[in-house]
Amino acid sequence: MNIVADSAIPFISRIFNSSGNTVLLDTHEITRSNIKNADVLVVRSVTCVNEALLAGTEIKIVACPASGIDHIDLTYLHSVGIKLINTPGCNARSVAEYVLSSLFSLQKKQYIKLADIKIGLIGCGHVGSYVFSLLDAIGIKVLLYDPPLQAAGDSRKFSTLHEIQKADVISLHVPLNSTGANSTYQLVNHDFLSAIKPGAVIINTSRGEVIDDKALLDFLEYNHGSNVVIDVWKDEPVINQELLSRAILSTPHIAGYSIDAKYRGTLWVYEKLCEMLGIEKCVPAEDIIPALKENQFNIPEVLDDNEVIQFAVLSGYDVEADSDVFKQLLTKNEMIPGQFFSELRRHYPLRREFTYFTVSLPPSKIRCKKRLEDLGFNVMLTN
Repeated sequence: MNIVADSAIPFISRIFNSSGNTVLLDTHEITRSNIKNADVLVVRSVTCVNEALLAGTEIKIVACPASGIDHIDLTYLHSVGIKLINTPGCNARSVAEYVLSSLFSLQKKQYIKLADIKIGLIGCGHVGSYVFSLLDAIGIKVLLYDPPLQAAGDSRKFSTLHEIQKADVISLHVPLNSTGANSTYQLVNHDFLSAIKPGAVIINTSRGEVIDDKALLDFLEYNHGSNVVIDVWKDEPVINQELLSRAILSTPHIAGYSIDAKYRGTLWVYEKLCEMLGIEKCVPAEDIIPALKENQFNIPEVLDDNEVIQFAVLSGYDVEADSDVFKQLLTKNEMIPGQFFSELRRHYPLRREFTYFTVSLPPSKIRCKKRLEDLGFNVMLTN
């Protein structure tokens, strides 16, 4: 098997080293002429996979270590018999931790009080379900909205859109779908926003095109108590800087960028490819994932139970640090917006998921132990 893969895919050389003849190319080098004789193409979401790229090549399988596939022309692949491998859910925990960190950051800033609010989730697939599991683990009230899953017979209790619009926080976890009854393109538009609760917070970690930027800016202009957290943007990497300045937290499409999620994505592609081709797997140990200097932190005894959870979550991952770096784009005129966005993603600092960390918990806080463990932390009681 001749495999061409984007060299920027994390762990690609370590994980694919036994899978035939693997050639690594820079993203800009993935052109029709350079992949002409390959059987398998492994790309990131920044590469448009369509007839212009694939026509006249020997490609039989396209793989992408991500859940979103709106950069891939599925109709064309189907028409010429090219198989697709993607990895839905590989970054679900990472995105869910981003959402949780955002909520606790807003609570720390005193914009919300998590014990008193309801959160509406629009989209309850891999990511939305993981967000629900983390929120439910710490007792936050959650409403679910997903018409396609509800119509398919999903047994969970779903709310109406009207009920979701009355939630204190609305978090978006839908795929980008531009056509049909379940279109999500500009789902959040003037009509949607006119019906939401005053002072509500909107979090978008799905796709930028799910929101009508102008409608959102108009809404924020006249609803000063409302806030927005944005990780995904229309026209990335050249984004709407007015929206960047208005968002309380803003990041360059890195919600799913934990190193653990990146490892899972590449590993799952490799495993699915081996199964498809009948190749024996040769999986490397997880110790190829880089370690942080510190993987343990101590909970101060003076904190109350809610503050214990907040301290643990923000110690594991503090989204505000990423937001602060990204917002430098607003103050440094010499920065080229699209280039800055792309460079922040390419050189994103090492981030581990909660399961990597051990929390040292005073015995007086033992009632918090289960909640911390349900969030994924390893918990050790101190003497």
